[in-house]
Amino acid sequence: MKRDMDLVRKILLHIEANQDGKITLDIPDYPQEEIYSHVALMEEKGLVEATISRAVGSLDRIEVCAVKRLTWEGHDFLDASRNDTLWEKAKDLCGEKTGGLAIDLLKECLLQLGKANLGNG
Repeated sequence: MKRDMDLVRKILLHIEANQDGKITLDIPDYPQEEIYSHVALMEEKGLVEATISRAVGSLDRIEVCAVKRLTWEGHDFLDASRNDTLWEKAKDLCGEKTGGLAIDLLKECLLQLGKANLGNG
């Protein structure tokens, strides 16, 4: 599975919108296995607190994935990525300059674009 930063952003937006009740992980157009794998990556990075249980004898197959909440880092990344125009611009810029979308670099790019927008307002 290849990491999908658009899915990471969609999961964060979904969690934020559903924090008052039980957080389900139904993201349209994505299979549950891919969503669970991304939540596991997000939990490793510190974007979310989640309970992840893998199948016995498997490092890949996740049987239980329950998100508890967004972390401070998760909220920060979500706030930096909230604007659709800046999100697309940051993805294009980072992908063009580095060939990939590492989350720390993507967040930094989003912050720089946001700061530039403040100067234009």
